[in-house]
Amino acid sequence: MGGTTILFAQVHQAARQERLLAVAILAGVLAYSFEHALLGAGRAAALAVAAALVLAIVGASLRVAHHAEVLAEKVGDPYGTMILTLSAVLVEVVVLAIMMSHESSPTLVRDTIYAAVMLDINGILGLAALMGGAETRRTRLQR
Repeated sequence: MGGTTILFAQVHQAARQERLLAVAILAGVLAYSFEHALLGAGRAAALAVAAALVLAIVGASLRVAHHAEVLAEKVGDPYGTMILTLSAVLVEVVVLAIMMSHESSPTLVRDTIYAAVMLDINGILGLAALMGGAETRRTRLQR
């Protein structure tokens, strides 16, 4: 009996920690199921649902970032940094792919995702260069 109680407590604790992810999945399933009814309810209802879905996406992204951070701590540098970077980029790519999945032009979808990835990678590198320069108070141009 003791082992079952401990297992139940661990599962219950894990479920409580992942409630944001569960809410995001449930919100996505409900929005997908009732998409036409929600759009037919008017502009205000559609905007309210869109705002709720954005909040659900933010909640799910926070849980993904948490898991990536835990994994990054376990593997250490430089692999941990790559895990964190790739998880952030992957979340954005998945959201873009879902948003643009009904587009008639597959090249538009591909180019949009490619542009987002390039902006993310260049933004991260630029921010790292600025932070490194601010920390050391000197920069060197190597030719």
